[in-house]
Amino acid sequence: MSTLGTSRVLGRPRGAVLILAMLVLIALIAMAFVGAESTMFEINYVGANRFATLGQYVAEGGHTLSVGQVAVTPGVLATTNNVLNDEYFGGTFYAVPLGNAPGIDPETFGMESYAGASATFTTTFEDPITTNRVPGFSSDTFVFTKYSARTIGQYRVGAPALGDAFQRRAQGSVVGQLFLLTGTSGGK
Repeated sequence: MSTLGTSRVLGRPRGAVLILAMLVLIALIAMAFVGAESTMFEINYVGANRFATLGQYVAEGGHTLSVGQVAVTPGVLATTNNVLNDEYFGGTFYAVPLGNAPGIDPETFGMESYAGASATFTTTFEDPITTNRVPGFSSDTFVFTKYSARTIGQYRVGAPALGDAFQRRAQGSVVGQLFLLTGTSGGK
């Protein structure tokens, strides 16, 4: 008689559970890597979006400041050659934290800022056109000068000259129109 036909070991799948467990483990590891990669992408995307938002906020604040200054003192355009920037306002319009650590500063719109960060803007008033067609004003009485105001704001972190390994930059822009009352046409 052959012992091979009566063996209880021959009909049992001993290695199948081990192979199945290894396949499940490999699938779980692959899913963990995909999840980690997705998380890293989202973290980088959100960080870049926050940084770009700061650049846009710098442009919007600089635009508002520049247009407001020209509305109050229109003669400033002649003395600055139609360009206002953060240096004109003393370079302190946007404060950044002092020291070496990140911090929250109220003038950076409540967002995180870094020591060594710089926020600058330049507003250019272009294409002056004399017009009497301004909504809400009589076209036969008032004369306006219309300017296109373009502001470019930049926010930078890191300075390679100071030993920083990286430098990040964000830029935003705002375009608007400004009407300055330059006189009256005498009621013609």
